Amino acid sequence: MLNQNILDNISKKLELRQPNKEAVQTLLNHYYKPEKLSEYILSVATGVGKTYIIAAILNYLAEAEKITNFLIVAPGKIIREKTINNFSLNKPNSLADKLTSIKPPYYWYQKFSYC
Repeated sequence: MLNQNILDNISKKLELRQPNKEAVQTLLNHYYKPEKLSEYILSVATGVGKTYIIAAILNYLAEAEKITNFLIVAPGKIIREKTINNFSLNKPNSLADKLTSIKPPYYWYQKFSYC
């Protein structure tokens, strides 16, 4: 069951806008359904706040469910580098210091072979 106190604390720490908080809550409500899936895709427009939504979901799952292994797939080098910077300490606009339950080191894999 969704822990609203944890979600509210994370939302406050990340300064989530109301639509982003609602998106996080909707995704987490799906997570807690009995027929839940184990994989999710977040596909929204540019500039909507995907990074903040992802950060909130990862932080919530780490704190509430003790889940600490996540995979984020980026579609190209520029977005990959931006995502790495968004979750790395001592980088401009980084969210790393606002994440209460997920702490570095993170592991970044940059090259994969296709079968």
